Amino acid sequence: MPETAADAYGNALTMGRPPFADVIDAFNYLSRFGEVQLTGDYLDKVISTYTGRLNPNDRRSLEILQARVLMDSGQTADGAGLLREVIQADPTNGDALLSLANYYRQQQDFERADIFFQRAESEEEVALEALTAHAQMATDREDWQSGIALLRQAGQHAMPDSLLIIEENIKALERLLTLLE
Repeated sequence: MPETAADAYGNALTMGRPPFADVIDAFNYLSRFGEVQLTGDYLDKVISTYTGRLNPNDRRSLEILQARVLMDSGQTADGAGLLREVIQADPTNGDALLSLANYYRQQQDFERADIFFQRAESEEEVALEALTAHAQMATDREDWQSGIALLRQAGQHAMPDSLLIIEENIKALERLLTLLE
């Protein structure tokens, strides 16, 4: 299935330039499969198709995609460096802030992860994802109170179908706290 999707997306690029938002959606879909080579090959086609044709925001989005491929292929330091460049050019880029927060979390640099999660949480387009990832990091570190507080904040950004899951997680953490007391 991933190969078929990658072929279809690649063919769409050779037939013309689809809207860049569709290209990002296609990349995100492919990256969910965890097929780093397919995703990287698709990204190479995107770069050759769109080089010199993107506005600054779309160029930064493309750089974030490049950083994700680098990180997924084991070149985490290079990917993180590219994310830092994006943030330097646009300090409010939620996708880059969230990606860098997740990078620092994986590196177990929890202080930096915390800083970048907080910055990402202030960007509406990624606030929900940032708050839930931050809450997960807090609970992984057994900071139950912070996890609950972050999930409550996430509930303010959630759609009704997601809100139920968030509320269930809050209740589970509150039960855990009661058992630990």
